[in-house]
Amino acid sequence: MSKDKVGYGKPPKATQFQKGRPKSHKNFKPLSRVLRDLALKEVQGQLDGKPSKLTCMEAIVAKQMSEAMRGSIPSAKFIMALIEKHVPMNLSIQELMEDKQVFGWTAEDDKLISKEKLLAGVTVNLKPEGEK
Repeated sequence: MSKDKVGYGKPPKATQFQKGRPKSHKNFKPLSRVLRDLALKEVQGQLDGKPSKLTCMEAIVAKQMSEAMRGSIPSAKFIMALIEKHVPMNLSIQELMEDKQVFGWTAEDDKLISKEKLLAGVTVNLKPEGEK
């Protein structure tokens, strides 16, 4: 038995000044990395009623936006704070959309909506009033 007492505040001399992290900390991740990894994790969700893959961050913002549009004051405050912090207000809508189409017209839309279909059943009277 050694002469030195071992106990609280008195570690064994052989292991007292070991270098490096203890083995129990080898899988340690900082909170910032854990939050980033979870925020960027992909999940199945619905966007505009269609199933799609979203990151957790996108899903949270979409849900808060939806709640804000339904009248939730806390959600509206949250979304407005995000917009004020992250969306530059000195840009036009076109610049914010980064040249993405705001409205896309497809061939299916052409089939559904045509000039003939829109004007079907509409009569145009080109005669001035009072003339028969």
